[in-house]
Amino acid sequence: MNRGFIRKEMKKQEDVKIGVAWHREDQWHFLRSTASDPETIEERYQDWLQSAEKAIKLLNEQGFSPVKVDFDVKEFNDWCKRKGRAPDAESRSIYVADLLRQRH
Repeated sequence: MNRGFIRKEMKKQEDVKIGVAWHREDQWHFLRSTASDPETIEERYQDWLQSAEKAIKLLNEQGFSPVKVDFDVKEFNDWCKRKGRAPDAESRSIYVADLLRQRH
C-alpha cells in the first residue's frame, strides 16, 4: 500500500468544500409552501435541523469541509424564476453550489 498516495488523497478530500443549505426557521413554512416537492422536505424545522447537523458531522468525519450556506427562500424563488427552474431539490442543490462558488 502506498501511504503517500493515501495522504495526498485525504488532503484533496479535505480541500473539498460542500455547501449545505442552512435554512431559517422563520422561513420554513414559506420554503415548504413554495417548493414544487414539499414531500421531500421535513414537515418541522427542528427535524430538518437535527438531520442537517448530523449530515455536517458525517461530512466532517469523512474528511470533507462542509460550509453552511445561508438560504433565503425569496432569493431562491427569484433565482428559480430567472433560470426557468422549478423550486425543487435539484434546484436547491444547484443554487447552494452557486452561492458557495460566489463566496469562495
